[in-house]
Amino acid sequence: MRTYKGFEAIKRMKTNWITTVQETPMCWKIEGERVIADYLGKKESYQQINFFFENEFIDCRETIRKGELLYIENENSEKFIAEYCKENEKEIKHGSWFWINGEEFSNNYGHFEKRTKLKIRKAEKSENLLFERAKLFAIKGRKIDEFRLGDVIERDNKLYKVAIVKSGSESQIVVGCVPINGGAICYYNSKDIEIQFFVEDMVVWQDEVIFN
Repeated sequence: MRTYKGFEAIKRMKTNWITTVQETPMCWKIEGERVIADYLGKKESYQQINFFFENEFIDCRETIRKGELLYIENENSEKFIAEYCKENEKEIKHGSWFWINGEEFSNNYGHFEKRTKLKIRKAEKSENLLFERAKLFAIKGRKIDEFRLGDVIERDNKLYKVAIVKSGSESQIVVGCVPINGGAICYYNSKDIEIQFFVEDMVVWQDEVIFN
């Protein structure tokens, strides 16, 4: 990660927000002829100019609001998507989180210590979708992409009923699906289909399916 100091830091502030290498909650940027600080809202900074010559700086990550998702990777290459709550100089507190490596979702609050080496950024669109998918399955007590017989899924705007679930190569799960309107069984990777109705949410009565 590139660092800035002295005149380089001042030049960088003309186009980007910067923060100290310790990633304090404070960021600085030059707007017009003023140095602006951002910590719980922008305001004019009265920081002495020698501060930018005595410290090293990096680009400040995008401002995160409470409830937005962060992508976090620790020094052991463990990857997480977590709901941002708040932070201080020592830690980042979070709400619900998804451990990508272990495919584990949790609603328990926790924190990441800043003293450890963390890669932190705002979650991208694909990571937001992954988090919501994991949360949807977790509500039913399942791991992400854990399909069961009788689930109704969607693929290419067509509805199918899950008839077979089996392990494929490279730890992938293959799901055999029968079209709702009849037809030959189709096989898909579990990651390539979308859940529409969980089997436990369906009540069969007089050959009619009622969705709760």
